[in-house]
Parts: sequence; structure tokens; C-alpha cells
Amino acid sequence: MDKILTIIIPTYNMEKYLRHCLDSLIVLNMEKIEVLVVNDGSRK
Repeated sequence: MDKILTIIIPTYNMEKYLRHCLDSLIVLNMEKIEVLVVNDGSRK
């Protein structure tokens, strides 16, 4: 199935907020959305 939207989320030491960010992206047609989370060198 072709994706209609790709969301890229760069993160750096943001583990406290990542769940809230990802939860805010939940929509009805999730099979058409791709979410990429990129860890940009976090220390932990």
C-alpha cells in the first residue's frame, strides 16, 4: 500500500515528550501514514 504522508521527527534528549508527540499523531487512517523517529545523538 502506498503511503500518502511521511512524518519525520528528529529527537535529542526528548524521551519525556516523545510519547505525547507520537500519541498526537494517531489518526483514523494510520495505514496510510509513515512516522520516522530519528535519534540525533541523545546522551541517554
